[in-house]
This record gives sequence, structure tokens and C-alpha cells, in this order.
Amino acid sequence: MIYELLKVQVLMLGPSVLFGLILLGFAFRPKKQENAVRDGSWSISWYFAIGYALAYWRIEGTPPFAPKESWQWLCALSLFSGMCGFGLLVQKKQFWTSTGMAGVLAILSGYLLVPEFQTPIYGWRFGIGALIFILWIALQKLSERRSGAMIPLLWSFTYLGASIILMQAGIAKFAQFSGLIALLAGFTFLVVLRLDSLSFASGASYPLSVLLVGLLANGYFNHFSTTPTLCFFGIIFAPLFAWIGQISFLAGLSKWKRLVMEMIFPLLVLSLFCWIALQQPATESLY
Repeated sequence: MIYELLKVQVLMLGPSVLFGLILLGFAFRPKKQENAVRDGSWSISWYFAIGYALAYWRIEGTPPFAPKESWQWLCALSLFSGMCGFGLLVQKKQFWTSTGMAGVLAILSGYLLVPEFQTPIYGWRFGIGALIFILWIALQKLSERRSGAMIPLLWSFTYLGASIILMQAGIAKFAQFSGLIALLAGFTFLVVLRLDSLSFASGASYPLSVLLVGLLANGYFNHFSTTPTLCFFGIIFAPLFAWIGQISFLAGLSKWKRLVMEMIFPLLVLSLFCWIALQQPATESLY
């Protein structure tokens, strides 16, 4: 299953990966050390936003002007979230401006990503919007605290876990999208190994939060498997466990020891939900 999934990412989603590699060169241009974490780069949010849009185009074709299904709004929302990331830099990361943009994005996403047949619809819209906002604020603040390899590695493993759950639930299309984001985040991890001072603090949390919640929520709305609800929504909280690794005494550890300590709790949570999902019978892909 995992081999076939990776094969799809390489062979079918080539344009998105190629674009991502080109844009990554802009995203991680060397900057002055004192500005690296504060300023980040204008293109990191676009790296994921346009990467997803290209993947959508490669698999589904041109996005519809007025989507008929809720998950199709993810293409437009990813591009809007890329604009929010750019706005974050233009506004020099002012707290209320960045939080306001996240609030607007969360409300809009909650409204568009919940299908009309899902009841109670307003409860679901509020819940999806709240999940996106919580994930954004937690990972944005974590990105501002930590530069280097930890954040891209965290996102890569999270999307990989989401891809496994979606594939097991028979939502292969969403699993492909999630696997692609895992791959793109993995590329940034490899680059950051050489440029440790750079971070995701320049707005990457906008598209990454929207896409993760959107893919998992719509996977839940459209699946017919026995995969537990907890797997779809519990895995969204896995990256938040990286905050446990921010306790003060870890600051004195070497870079790699600290990375291991920071990743161990999110990986345990991800592994738990993937294990629970894999205990259920695999469902033939219907979506």
C-alpha cells in the first residue's frame, strides 16, 4: 500500500514536485542570521499552496469555478491561505493582523468545507473552523520559537500519517493529496539540514493547517469504512504534542538529541492513530 502510494506521488504529481523544488530555492535563500527566524521568506506559504493546486490540476483537471463538492474548495482555499502567508510578511507579523487573517480563513474554511448533507451543519462548520484556527495558532507560535529541521519534519510525518488513514479508509484521492504535502514538507526538511537558521514562521502554517483539516474532515464525511472517527480527527492534534519538547532543560542538548526529544511525543500519537486505523479491514477506494 505505502509503495503504491509513493509511486503515485512520483509518477503522477511530477509537475507539483518540480514546481515545489523551484520555489523552494526562493523560500530558502540565505539571509542575515539575525533576520532568518523573524522574517522567514515570502514564498514558503506559496510553496505548499501552489503545490497543492498543481496536484489538484494534475489529478482532477481545471478546478471548477463554483465547486459542487465541499472538498473541491480546498484548491481555492489553499491559494487564499498562500495570500495570507504573504500578508503576514507585509504586515511584519503583527499579532492581531496575523490572528485576524487566521480567523477569517478559519471561518471561511469551516463554511465551505462542510457539505450540506452533514448535520448539524452549523456545529460542523464551527468545529472545522475551530480546528483550523487552533492548529494554526499552535504551529505558528511553535515555528516562531523553533527554526531548523523540527517543524518541516513534524508536518511531513503528520501528513504521512493522515495519508495512511485516508488510504485505509478507502479515500485514495485524498490520500494522494496528503502524501504529496508530506513529500513537499520532506523536501524542506532536507534543505533545512543545510540552512538550520530558517523556519516556517513566515506563513506556512496557513495552508498546512487548512489542507490537513480539510482533507481529513472530508475524508470522514465521504468514507464508508469502519475506520474510527477518532483516527480522522485525533491525528490533527498530534503536531501539538511537539510543545512538550519545548521544556527548558532540552535547550542544553545537542541539535540531534533535542530533535529526537521534540519528535518523540508527536510520533507516538501519530503511530497510535495509524495503528488503530490499520486494525480495521481495508476498504476499496470509492473516492
